[in-house]
Amino acid sequence: MFGGGGGGFAAAQGYGGGGGGFDQPEAAMNPPATQGLAGFLNDGGGRAQEAPQGGAKAVAHTLTPVTIRMLQDGVQEKRQNGMNMGPDESIRVNGRELHMLTLVACVEGMQMQQLGMIVTLNDGTGRMECQMYADSDAVSNGPDFQVGDYIRVYGHLRNWNDEDRITAHRISKIENPNEIAHHTIEVAHVHLSLTGRLVKAVKASPGGGGAVPFSGGQNFAAGPPPGGAGGT
Repeated sequence: MFGGGGGGFAAAQGYGGGGGGFDQPEAAMNPPATQGLAGFLNDGGGRAQEAPQGGAKAVAHTLTPVTIRMLQDGVQEKRQNGMNMGPDESIRVNGRELHMLTLVACVEGMQMQQLGMIVTLNDGTGRMECQMYADSDAVSNGPDFQVGDYIRVYGHLRNWNDEDRITAHRISKIENPNEIAHHTIEVAHVHLSLTGRLVKAVKASPGGGGAVPFSGGQNFAAGPPPGGAGGT
């Protein structure tokens, strides 16, 4: 729909895919916030809000941005450890137990069933089915998306009859292509933060003029070495 479909960056680690986009008006260059490192769903189920203080209840409502590849890797890891998936079993993503999730993907197929609707998703890192039950607005009022559209899904990963599916609580059509790239960046940022690999900015020392020395090189803010620029 929006073009692209390339691997993005770090596709091998499950961050790539989706991609694409084109020039947008200034108002469209700022996609709405979705969730952050400790994002939580509010009553509306969409926008993130500030996380409350601690507690198991807060953890159970943590919203994590993911890719399909990350979900598949989490399921595979659990089975390799001799643990079976079940309807209420959870996997680990970013080294933590996964509860609520959100992902952005392209709709490859739609199938209406007696109990609801099955949507086949592909985000460039993998393919997975997503189920919405008949009592949800997207099913009872008719979906506002079609095959080829990009959508954002909020829900949980569930296993029924040995099939891994996302049970969606809410699905919204992507209107701004920048949200696709925004989600990819957000997935990478949260992953690096939770795994302790996010490099924090180095604060400039007082009187240092804000210069930061190069690793293994010369601090040019300190002036040339003794003997001139060429050294001795």
